[in-house]
Amino acid sequence: MPPLTLFILMLTIQLWTNLPPSPLNHLLLLDLSLELLYLLLSMLIWTAFPAGAQNLVKFNASKTQFLPISLSITPSNYDIVFDNNVIQPLNSINILGIGITSNLSWRQHISEVAKSASKKLGVLFRCRKYFSSEQLLQLYVGLIRPCMEYCSHIWGGSPFTALLDRVESKAFRLINDPNLTTSLDPLSLRRNCGFSLSLFYRYFFGRCSVELADCVPPPLARPRVTRQASSSHNYCVEVVNARINRYNDCFFPSTSKLWNSLPASVFPNSYNIFSFKRNVCHHLRN
Repeated sequence: MPPLTLFILMLTIQLWTNLPPSPLNHLLLLDLSLELLYLLLSMLIWTAFPAGAQNLVKFNASKTQFLPISLSITPSNYDIVFDNNVIQPLNSINILGIGITSNLSWRQHISEVAKSASKKLGVLFRCRKYFSSEQLLQLYVGLIRPCMEYCSHIWGGSPFTALLDRVESKAFRLINDPNLTTSLDPLSLRRNCGFSLSLFYRYFFGRCSVELADCVPPPLARPRVTRQASSSHNYCVEVVNARINRYNDCFFPSTSKLWNSLPASVFPNSYNIFSFKRNVCHHLRN
């Protein structure tokens, strides 16, 4: 059995209060005490065993991970018991190569990605006399750059992505051929165009699951005609300015601002992800 990873997220609240998934519902976490959150999580764990037995599934409590997500610096004193085993809280976990911390900061994950990419570049620097600039370019594009773009739509809104831009500059120095490096789109453009905006375009037009479609911000209401409204496209969405910057750096809030800033000319007449991506890349390059 793979490890059963437990999160104190809106999933727990939705299971027991039947709330629809929405960014606004995350505010309910502020009104719920830690005692209630731990009670709901304990109830969820307690019901997992009968449900697993009915489906011939046996959970391994020794491999279960518990990540309490909170911005509080005060450690919790509540124990989570799973099959008579106390699950110790962790500061971070890794899920499919994505490091998630208890305070939802992407600094640690991006730092580890930048450190790993820098080590690979360091090896190429020591061996660069055996490769041509074209070969070094292919090694960077094929082996190093994909690692710095993996799931970038999740953490791409973080300000710590500047660490990856430094690694990119180091790679360009390694290749040492402006004719080759000028043809490469920067990482920031690829994150915005190739990942974040392309995914947002699919989600906005419902080419996704119902859960993701419900998370898309609603269309922007325009009670009156203004100069800004007349110059904006018809697909603008509402942007919620949260008090916490880490929420503003998440996918939907950060991408919504970039989405609203696009000109109407980048949107095709009908749904066409390839045409949209091509138009957006051309717009951002200019």
